[in-house]
Amino acid sequence: MFLQKGIKCRRRFDLPDVGLAASYLPLGAGNFALGLVVAVVMAVALAVFLMDLRNATTLVRIVAMAGLFRRIFMFALTFSDYLSRS
Repeated sequence: MFLQKGIKCRRRFDLPDVGLAASYLPLGAGNFALGLVVAVVMAVALAVFLMDLRNATTLVRIVAMAGLFRRIFMFALTFSDYLSRS
C-alpha cells in the first residue's frame, strides 16, 4: 500500500514539471492553454487523492461542489468587473 501511495505522489509532482517545461517552449497562446490544462488536472488530482472525494460521504461531496461553484462565481464576478472598467 505504501508503494502505491508513493507512485501516486510521484505522479502529482510530474504535473508542475510539465508546466515548467511548457513555459520555456515557444507555443504562443498555447502556453496559456497548456497552463490551464495542467492547473485543472492538478486541481482534480488534489480533490480526488488528497481530499479523498472518491470515498467521501455525500455531504462532503456536496460541500466540495458548493465550494467549487462559489469559486467559479467569484471569478466570473471579478472578470465581469474587470471588463466593465474603462
